[in-house]
Amino acid sequence: MQKTKFSITLFKALLILSLSFAVGIAYLMAISDNLPSYQRETPPQQNPKYKEIDLAKAKERFDQGWLFVDARSQLSWKEAHIKGAISFPAGEFLQRISDFEKNYPKDTKMVVYCAGVGCSTSYFLAERLAERGYKNIEVFFGGWSQWVQAGYPTEKGQ
Repeated sequence: MQKTKFSITLFKALLILSLSFAVGIAYLMAISDNLPSYQRETPPQQNPKYKEIDLAKAKERFDQGWLFVDARSQLSWKEAHIKGAISFPAGEFLQRISDFEKNYPKDTKMVVYCAGVGCSTSYFLAERLAERGYKNIEVFFGGWSQWVQAGYPTEKGQ
């Protein structure tokens, strides 16, 4: 009798553990687009509110004097960023949009970037800026990591 209770309890524990594991795997598969190990090598489908650009086009825009907007955290920007880029952490949109709108007219030509191919904060920020009426937005999907690998100009924050 004692052995049977133990067997039933063990079976239930293993069943719960197996179900938890299966749910966890299903969840990871569902969000795999946001995990660095599942990065896309090409940009996602075009969005009518902004254009996605590659490294060559980002460098061209840099040389043309476009505004570069760093969507990463303030700390990441302070450590280093694309030369001349301003810090506008996507997670602080509501706190910063008023100052941004005072300093940059709606027709400002800008390139928004974040950490790299697997990072989605630049898309979030571009979407929010477009909703506020900004028209000339491009998202550099290769982001900071590709810029640094190419050896293009960078600087540390203040």
